[in-house]
Amino acid sequence: NGKTKSLRDKYADKISVITKAIDDMNEIEKSGRPDPEGMAFLFGKALSEVYAYKNDEWEKYLRVFGGRLGRVVYLMDAYKDVYSDIKKGRYNPFSDVYDRADFEGLAREMITVHLEEACIAFEKLPLIENVDFLRNILYSGIWIRFNIAAGKRSGTENTAGNAASSDNKNDKEEGW
Repeated sequence: NGKTKSLRDKYADKISVITKAIDDMNEIEKSGRPDPEGMAFLFGKALSEVYAYKNDEWEKYLRVFGGRLGRVVYLMDAYKDVYSDIKKGRYNPFSDVYDRADFEGLAREMITVHLEEACIAFEKLPLIENVDFLRNILYSGIWIRFNIAAGKRSGTENTAGNAASSDNKNDKEEGW
């Protein structure tokens, strides 16, 4: 298709970076090597290419925002799925630390570092529409989801988490 080829040509550099990041992630998964920061970096690298969709004065902030948000998304998903992944024999970058007493704190610290950087970049963007909604997700929504997963792990109920919990059966089984 001519339109697809045109898009492929237009975004060849981005496609190359994204493909390389995914290939590198697949290699780490195949090796079984637990590497949460490395995997999060690669996922963030791919997402930064999506967010920095054009070369303009906002590219720098969009690239940082996309990259750091990608790291947060990857780490949150790995955190919430770790027990299920281990049980089912699937790769999880936290497989070597999930049973430590400080696992929740370790995961929270990793996510916090990247989320702070994402928020700093977000606040520099010239957003007008839906800013409060987006801030709500960045500043509290992510932590509500984290606390739901942490509460399910510890067997404690989290009031904020219960109010925001999903009706999706898979979400509940996976700790969301």
